[in-house]
Amino acid sequence: MTTVLIILTIILLPVLYNMLVPLKPPRLDGYFKSGQTFSSKMEGVTQTIIKQVGDKVYSELTLAPGAAGPPEHLHISFDESATITQGTLTVKLNNEVIEMGAGSRISFPKGQYHTFSNKTNSEVVITCDKDSDYVPVGFAYTLAQFYPLMDSSSKLKMVHFFFKMSMFGDLFDSYVVDAPVNAQKTIKKILRPYARVLGYKLYDSKSKP
Repeated sequence: MTTVLIILTIILLPVLYNMLVPLKPPRLDGYFKSGQTFSSKMEGVTQTIIKQVGDKVYSELTLAPGAAGPPEHLHISFDESATITQGTLTVKLNNEVIEMGAGSRISFPKGQYHTFSNKTNSEVVITCDKDSDYVPVGFAYTLAQFYPLMDSSSKLKMVHFFFKMSMFGDLFDSYVVDAPVNAQKTIKKILRPYARVLGYKLYDSKSKP
């Protein structure tokens, strides 16, 4: 009986703590500055901030030769669009794969699985040059925090990734194709109390652009 109580306490205390002491969202007003960069070697992508206007972030993405790009994913709350300003980009949208050259517009509507990559030997540059070509500042913030973790050499980096992802909750509005969206949301909610107890934070100063 004592063992059961101890186990229940270990399981429930983090949940109660998470309920009684809610997380304060990060303050992101003016967080990004023009010219700041953050990158992922794993994806082969470098993002350079063009500007932040309120809760909208505009950036330029440079894909290194042979860059794999992000995993296939979708967003629930926002569309993505941009102009290819250099090179040839391979785009996958709803299982259709096409190659698009400089001057082409790319558009990824919310709720539709997509990804992109660079299968050439030259850099590809994608520029958010229209008013509609922005991502929410919260999402840009989570990417900047995630990229160093994605490139970590730690054998436990996927464990760290999932705990960190749970801390961000809906700010990280990206859901991979491999699992149902609702299942991914549920996993984040379940992990968050334990991530907090284990010391995971919403902010890591080393990951600031």
